[in-house]
Amino acid sequence: MNLAVEDLRFRRQVVALHQRGPRLIAELLAQIAQDRLLGTYIDQLLVEYLSISDAALDLVGGREFPPNPLSAVRR
Repeated sequence: MNLAVEDLRFRRQVVALHQRGPRLIAELLAQIAQDRLLGTYIDQLLVEYLSISDAALDLVGGREFPPNPLSAVRR
């Protein structure tokens, strides 16, 4: 499968998961942490990501994915 198409699919899945609420995101992260023994690492990343200010997110458009490239729908 085309890498751009896979990326678009991944983005859609992330958006769909987010729309279903924080519980599913927490369950996904907890399962990854348990299955891969990454609990401490994920905890550290959560702290790091949560330290990004709202102003910084707004400044760089960090709340949404960038627009999809038109070349991704090319045949």
